[in-house]
Amino acid sequence: MGNRRIILFLLTAIAACSLLLWALHQRQRDFAVRDKARPNLIDEALGRVERLTIDRGDTRIGLALTGERWCLTAPFPAQVEQGTVARLLDAFETVRIHDVLAFHELRKRELSLREFGLAPARIHVMLEGSQRRQEILLGAFTPLGNELYVRANGTDHILVVPAALHDAIPRTADDLRSRKLVYGPRSAVRTLEIRAPGSPFITLAKESGTWRLVQPATAPADDDTVNALLDTLYEARLSHFVWPTVSNVMDVAETETALKTRMGVYGLGIDYGVQISVQENGGAPPAKLILGHTLDGAAALCYALLPDGGTIGAVSNSVAEAFRLTVGSLRDPRPFYGPAAGVRRLQIHLADTLFVLTQTNGIWRFEAPVADAADQTAVRETVERLLRLKADAIFENGTEPAADSLERALPLSHVEIASDQGAWRFLVQPGDLENAVYHLVFTNAPTVFKIASSNLPPALVTMAGVFSLRDKSVLALPRASLRRITVKRDDAPAVVTVERDSGDALWHLGEGSSGRIAEAPLHALMAGLEDLRAHRIEGVGLTAERLAAYGLSTPWLEISIDVEAQDAVRKTLLIGRDAGFGKRYAAIRGLDVLFVLDRAALDILSTRIVEPLTP
Repeated sequence: MGNRRIILFLLTAIAACSLLLWALHQRQRDFAVRDKARPNLIDEALGRVERLTIDRGDTRIGLALTGERWCLTAPFPAQVEQGTVARLLDAFETVRIHDVLAFHELRKRELSLREFGLAPARIHVMLEGSQRRQEILLGAFTPLGNELYVRANGTDHILVVPAALHDAIPRTADDLRSRKLVYGPRSAVRTLEIRAPGSPFITLAKESGTWRLVQPATAPADDDTVNALLDTLYEARLSHFVWPTVSNVMDVAETETALKTRMGVYGLGIDYGVQISVQENGGAPPAKLILGHTLDGAAALCYALLPDGGTIGAVSNSVAEAFRLTVGSLRDPRPFYGPAAGVRRLQIHLADTLFVLTQTNGIWRFEAPVADAADQTAVRETVERLLRLKADAIFENGTEPAADSLERALPLSHVEIASDQGAWRFLVQPGDLENAVYHLVFTNAPTVFKIASSNLPPALVTMAGVFSLRDKSVLALPRASLRRITVKRDDAPAVVTVERDSGDALWHLGEGSSGRIAEAPLHALMAGLEDLRAHRIEGVGLTAERLAAYGLSTPWLEISIDVEAQDAVRKTLLIGRDAGFGKRYAAIRGLDVLFVLDRAALDILSTRIVEPLTP
């Protein structure tokens, strides 16, 4: 009895499996994919497509490949977003067929193309190349809405594809139109022209990687400002199209007179629009853009005529405002340029004295008013600060509000800089009564640079600043070269002399001196004379009157040093009256420079090197 049940169960299972296999075979025969080797709707790459036409009811969108760019040809000529077209072609190229319905099966079921939305087709797409044409009809969605009925190239099959293909097809030409103000690569721009009402015509050119003003003046331009302008231009997008519009294609058929009237209403004429022209390298024609009036009811937007001359849109007013600028705002705020090592000569005419410094093989020297050594670090820092200067404002042709009063102000100094990059000559004038700012007025150009006083090197406006450029070395006598030291004090009538013979390391008292040599103070003095440096340079030009005024005609301390050298010239250090804060004026006899020594140097120099003998 148990075996009969098992046999009956197996027979029933076999019958059910046979019925299932028959049903699957019937479905495969009626609704299977006809060609498993071609799962895609398009069986070839669409890289050779040159024309694309989309008909949706009474609306036609035409695209044509011109060179390497797609352009809109219908319902009117216009620029299109290249990426949008590429995504559309990619959608057709990659869409896969989910199912195939043969016409003879439709006839058996008394179905027609109308039931599938294909007679007439809801969307008609034509992909045309030089050798082949693809025609795609898009119909209704499947009952579930996730798939779409399609007919390709007039075949006797209805294909079922994902509904995403329908979503990829633009509804109107505006979905394809480019909203950019200018096209082409931003990095290729080499010329920028700006013409705005009430402002001079401005031309900028990029040379050797940097921008320069060409009109109305020739000068370096601020790269950051120009690049920001170009970024504003290339990143801006139209908020919407004004003319021509998809809703009224007849706008394209306007007469030339009507078009000129429209341009005038929108403020896109030559006389009242902001005109911008950008030109790329390689001799390409310039792209010209005009920004016009503000839109009625939309104060944040203005009209824009795109470079093709056939499209008007609305763009943010901030774009137009960015290009309403002055020549000064475009200029490089740096009055000077180039490396500090390239500066060969710095000339400063200050307080009726001409100071000239020259650089040879990296070494700076004073040439006037007297030939002298320069403080290499101080001069280099001054030159570097000059080349790093940035103006707070730049005025052209006396446009600064206080120009009349400034013209009457006497210049503080006349400066000339000569470098490998060129020469600059300018005056330094006070910019206000408090001297919080200075004006650099160039003698060969009608340009004034407003500089904060804290940024200007003091050497250009004060004598103390110029003197700080002089080498602060007072004496530099090697210890081994010293042969005789004579000290005379104003509070002691006796002159103290210590000396040593050539080749002898021992010091002894000189003729007429008495006492005992203080070894520690003597060695400290000799160490100090090896590199005696001034706290500051007070001035040059020591006349008899100035020597008396600074207490150097009857010095507080006088030290004479004889050395063993080829040019064995006695060095006499004169230390005069108090200069405040424990400092004193000093000079080297025969050297036309007035020094100020600090307390530390004075302590070493004034320590007695000979002590009296104790009984």
